[in-house]
This record gives sequence, C-alpha cells and structure tokens, in this order.
Amino acid sequence: MYLAHLGLAVPAAVCQIPYYEVVTLAINVNDNLRNGYSHFMAEIQNLKLVLEAATAGKNCFAIFDELFKGTNIDDAQEITLTTLRGLSQFKNSLFLVSTHLLHLQNQIPDPSAAISKYFIDCELRAGTPVFTYKLKQGWSCLKIGKILFEQAGLAQLLSND
Repeated sequence: MYLAHLGLAVPAAVCQIPYYEVVTLAINVNDNLRNGYSHFMAEIQNLKLVLEAATAGKNCFAIFDELFKGTNIDDAQEITLTTLRGLSQFKNSLFLVSTHLLHLQNQIPDPSAAISKYFIDCELRAGTPVFTYKLKQGWSCLKIGKILFEQAGLAQLLSND
C-alpha cells in the first residue's frame, strides 16, 4: 500500500488502491524505554494515534500485528474484540489485525459486513506444518505452536519421566 502510494510498480495485472492519508504499520512493537512505555502501552499509543486520525475524518490504512500481545490473554481478548468492533465504524479506512486469539472466532458475527476473517493456510504433512502462503477466507484452528513445541522435544525435556 505504502509503496504503491509512492508510485512504485505493483506486481499485478490490475491494481486499484484508494488514497489513504494515514498509513501505519504496527509490527514488532517494542517497549519504549525513552518515553517510559511498556510493550502494551506502546501498542495503546499506536492504536490511539490511528483512532485520533480516523476520528478526525482521515482515511487510514493500518496493520496491527498481534495487537495487545503485551497483556494477559483475557484482557487481550476483550479489548481486541472492542477494538475490532470500534474500527469497523470507520468506513473510509482499512485495518488489518492479526491475532492468535482463537476464542475471538466465536465472538465476531459470521458473516459480518464490517469484519472479514482470513488466515494464511497451513497444512500438516507427515505431522509437520507447511505453510502454503495462500490467503483463505475463514479462521484457522490449527494449533501449530503445540506441534512445534513437541517436535522440538520440549515436552519430553520438561517431563519428569
């Protein structure tokens, strides 16, 4: 999105990109020790800046990777749902939010006119996760973390047997 706005070529047969006044990427958000922000507070500040721009009527494009991973899972789930519902009010903006919070799947109406659910496909081949890098509609419930944890032998190393 950003590079297309700068005029760089887009590798596609056809590309129509709306103009966004604000383009924000919140990926690998870190603590901000200079300003005294924890990881979670840095996430809050990033979201607040985007929301202030959207509330002011600006067309925003924002990507939030693993929003609210800096807090406990119960808080993260509740405020992520509140955030998704709130972001869906800004019709001239586009927000992409990635999450591993599987329980959100049942809390977002399906189909929702304002919120679409997609996942990057992954297949198990001989018990090993293999990413196809195909974007598919819906929600993945594949628990890859547990599979990789066990394949690395960590469960066995941590057992008392």
